[in-house]
Amino acid sequence: MDDIGKPLLGNQNGGQKNQAFWATDSVDEENILDMDVSDLLQHPESVITIIEKYGVLKLGQFEIEDSIAIRAFRGRSLLTLGAADAREIDWNAMWFSELDQYRPKGRLIEAGWAESVVVEAHVLSIRHAAGPPGEGLLQPILLRYQKQACPLSVFGLPAVQAVLNYKWEAWAARMLKIEFIMYLSWLLSFTIFVIIFQDEKLEGRTTFLPIWRNGMDKAGIIDKAKVILNFTSVLFMLPFVMIEINTIIDYGWQWLQYWNLLDVATYTIQILTCYIYVTGWNIRADWFSILLAMQCVFLFAKVQYFSRVFASAKSSLVDTLKVVISDVKWFLMFILLTLVSFALAFYILFRQEEKVEFNRVWHSIVSMFSFMLGGFDFHVFFESRHAVAAVCFFVLYEFIMAIMLLNLLIAIMTDSYSKVMENEHLWNLCSKAQIIDELETTLPKWLVRRWNPSYVHILKISPRRQVDMGSLHDRLDITEGRLASTSKEMAVKMSDLERKVMKRLDFLSKELELLAEHQAKSASEGPSRRKSK
Repeated sequence: MDDIGKPLLGNQNGGQKNQAFWATDSVDEENILDMDVSDLLQHPESVITIIEKYGVLKLGQFEIEDSIAIRAFRGRSLLTLGAADAREIDWNAMWFSELDQYRPKGRLIEAGWAESVVVEAHVLSIRHAAGPPGEGLLQPILLRYQKQACPLSVFGLPAVQAVLNYKWEAWAARMLKIEFIMYLSWLLSFTIFVIIFQDEKLEGRTTFLPIWRNGMDKAGIIDKAKVILNFTSVLFMLPFVMIEINTIIDYGWQWLQYWNLLDVATYTIQILTCYIYVTGWNIRADWFSILLAMQCVFLFAKVQYFSRVFASAKSSLVDTLKVVISDVKWFLMFILLTLVSFALAFYILFRQEEKVEFNRVWHSIVSMFSFMLGGFDFHVFFESRHAVAAVCFFVLYEFIMAIMLLNLLIAIMTDSYSKVMENEHLWNLCSKAQIIDELETTLPKWLVRRWNPSYVHILKISPRRQVDMGSLHDRLDITEGRLASTSKEMAVKMSDLERKVMKRLDFLSKELELLAEHQAKSASEGPSRRKSK
């Protein structure tokens, strides 16, 4: 939360110094706490700089037990609370009251040892920064990011992180779980319909009314279930359509992105398949099967939308694809042109032969794609009229495509994936911001305003006494594992030592027995010798 010396977007002039209360030489705590989002947006060219330099104010610091810090932070970098005021509130008492629920109870207090951790209390200085769209700070930053007017690192600013953390912990995570349950219900309804629809023929079907009058035998129940599943699929889809419509209204042309277009295609296919099946609209069964197949792919692919913000997901497929496609799109175009050129070459080369792999242009393109992935048959070339030319073209194609271009593509994609992993935390924050904004544009403003206070208070571990809460449990587990490993190693060594000692004792026992026998034999031979003398 400490001030960062260099502004994220450089030194920008946000207005006249004698007029703007946020000018560098006139800023004080009172003026900062009076700053509203509407005041901030009057100078859009300086928004990021102001947020970075003056977005968060330090109120003070205090000490808490490390056991409380571990339970409270749970691997998170900060805690947030909402408040109606930033000046009059007793922030010390507020945080002690909040942290009291994480205090160990009963005998746990007396067990072991305790150490103090220094924590710092901050406040988000921008009033109504956590407000709904049109009043808060989140949507303007998203719009600026989508216009590529600011980098991804803007979501890592302390003030932006505080807004996201508060909204996510206060209500957005719960709402996303409800949304995910509704989506799973939609997915389950459609999946069951596809499974039981498999053996049905569309020819000769009418509307669902005759089906509904069927009896309650097995076939009648299945027919009724298909109609109900179609309606429930559309019913569970409606909230997502509402979210999409509100997003279009708020974002306008900036909404036009390929992921959003895929969502619209999913909604359209769902409505279309339901209408066709329920009304008995005359359509070829092949086309209807294609629509159902496309919907299966789109619905299961959209599950990745929710995985973007799961803490257990190391990297999101959605974010990874965004970066990878952006980096390799022109290289993919070059690969496609190379594939088409060789497809046309083989199409011309085999034009007088009845080879199903090359008797159509699109057959030739599919064959080239299969060859690129290693699926080919040498007999196709050896049995050709132009065997030498066909083999030469094939070897050249495999060298260019399979050996050179595909390996270069893998190298580029690996580099792109490394970029995503380097900024994994920022991508996660950006995804949370997008989901929160979509929910806020759909939910009633009075409800969102009720959830979002005027000010957001922040608590974080002091950097002078930083404790890595995220890895503390891991280190304890590692220590426990090392102790267990050491114990096993000691047990093995003790067993080996015991075996060696027992072996030595057996050897000594045998030596003693031999010595005793020798002594007994010597003792018996002594009198006999004396008698013989």
